[in-house]
Amino acid sequence: MILDECAETYHSWYHPLIRVHNDATNDLVQIRAGDPDGFARLAAFVQQLRADPALVGKLLDHGHGSDRTGAISVMKWNDVQNVERLPVWRVKSWDLERQGLKYRLIYCYNWPDQSYNIMAIVPRNAIDYDDPTHPIRQRVIRRIREEFPRA
Repeated sequence: MILDECAETYHSWYHPLIRVHNDATNDLVQIRAGDPDGFARLAAFVQQLRADPALVGKLLDHGHGSDRTGAISVMKWNDVQNVERLPVWRVKSWDLERQGLKYRLIYCYNWPDQSYNIMAIVPRNAIDYDDPTHPIRQRVIRRIREEFPRA
């Protein structure tokens, strides 16, 4: 798996229900081609999410970290949740933000198996959250409806 290439250590606690969708893996491949260091830091962030139960516990806490306290900021994708009725969230790492790496991990929480599914990894400036026709939004919605119909 592409993320395992950057993992230097394996933690004793690992959340198996944080999954990286193939589309998000493709996002990482594109990031790696243009910014290998940024890729490594993003991959490490995903590994950190998988390994830290305190962070996992915040992934459904809308507004967590919005005041720049803590390691992450978690927000519902309100427009998708309200209009499409899908449990889509976004998370960013404050540490990566301070380093100039302004990416968002967009994920779906699948209620039936209680899994977090990272559907996209995108630069903040590459997405308009309020545009219903934005290609990333359309991709995420389409994949969730196809693969997680009961989410």
